[in-house]
Formats: sequence, C-alpha cells, structure tokens
Amino acid sequence: MGTPLRSVLTALGVIIGVAAVVALTAIGQGSTAGVTKNLESLGTNLLTVQSARGGGGGSLVRSGPRQTITVEDAEALATAFPDRVGAWPPP
Repeated sequence: MGTPLRSVLTALGVIIGVAAVVALTAIGQGSTAGVTKNLESLGTNLLTVQSARGGGGGSLVRSGPRQTITVEDAEALATAFPDRVGAWPPP
C-alpha cells in the first residue's frame, strides 16, 4: 500500500515543481519584455545626468572615474539646445 502512494506523491511533486519553474520563467520573461519596451520608448535622444553628490554609491556598474557636470556645462547645453534641455524634478 505504501509504495503506490509514495509513487503518486512523488509524481505529483515533480509535476508541481515543473509547473512552478515554467510559471516563474514566464513571469521573468514577461517582466523583461515590459522593461525593455519601456526603455525603448524613451528613444535615443535622452541624456540623463545625475548628481555625484551624496554618499550612496548607487550604481553597481562603473565605467571609469566618476565625472560631474558643472554649472557651466549645464549652461552650455542649454545654449546649444534651447528647446531640448530640461530638468526633472524642476528646481
């Protein structure tokens, strides 16, 4: 009596495990597609500049020494692209 029940429970456990893996994989792929779609909707004309102040460190990916933008840099961008430069959140 014990062996058939053990076999059924083992099969049920395998079925539930496989279904869970398939479901989590589908959720992960859906999330990736959503994030990719959002990033693509931003286009290639978006430049994001963040303040280097603050002790957080923030980024896990570094591509060299930390560079900062100066007020003069911001003014030069505003002069070069008067209808394209903005800040968020607004000052």
